Amino acid sequence: MNKYLSSFLIGAKQILQYRGMVIGDFLAQIITAFFLIMVWSALIKTDFTAYFIVVTFLIFGNRSLYVPITNQFDQELRHGWCLVLGKPIGWFSFTSLWLVGLTMVRYTIGAIFGMLLLFYMGISFSILTLLLSIPFIVLFEITVAYFISSFSYFIYGTWGIRAMINICDRMLGGSVIPLSLVSKEYISLLLLLPFANKTYSIAIAILDGTIPIEAYGVLIIWSIALFIIGWIIHSKGMERFESLGG
Repeated sequence: MNKYLSSFLIGAKQILQYRGMVIGDFLAQIITAFFLIMVWSALIKTDFTAYFIVVTFLIFGNRSLYVPITNQFDQELRHGWCLVLGKPIGWFSFTSLWLVGLTMVRYTIGAIFGMLLLFYMGISFSILTLLLSIPFIVLFEITVAYFISSFSYFIYGTWGIRAMINICDRMLGGSVIPLSLVSKEYISLLLLLPFANKTYSIAIAILDGTIPIEAYGVLIIWSIALFIIGWIIHSKGMERFESLGG
């Protein structure tokens, strides 16, 4: 079988092995969304139902995609050899295809639940905007994985970096606090970062039926920057990497 297709199927098959966990994860996200809807609707007297349902779907599809592959990279380097580096295709190519396979399954499951819920509640949304946005979100997640893993050569574990990025994603992206509630100056600052463009901007565009060109542009710029920085650190790390044992 083609090595690139095999890399793609590894991600798809791996997530399918844990179907119950995936479905449970999505249901937990739905419960969290309704909790946030009740809290913010009570505090602000504004209906955030449509916003949080769309945000929940986006979070489910790309929720911490970088965690499993960076965790594997950490563990294998600690043992003196990384199987990821020894695969028949490059690390970045394998990771990209692996995450695409994993993401397609997650988004498919999320679409079944999310779209049925939106249709049932009579909430209009743009499927075109959603489909156009997925590649940009996945591209950013891939480069985040590449960037985080580059530190594995120099520190014992990258869980702290992953946790920091996850917190920034949640708090600055609009998945916990609706960014429409904050000042325009604050939003303008947040839109320079990738997190709000990956969640808030795309969620609003999906509901409005518009194409968030600026959000896509910011995600591309950050993806390029993270890839370049990650490539430099990976290169330095490989120079000092030593494989021990037989």
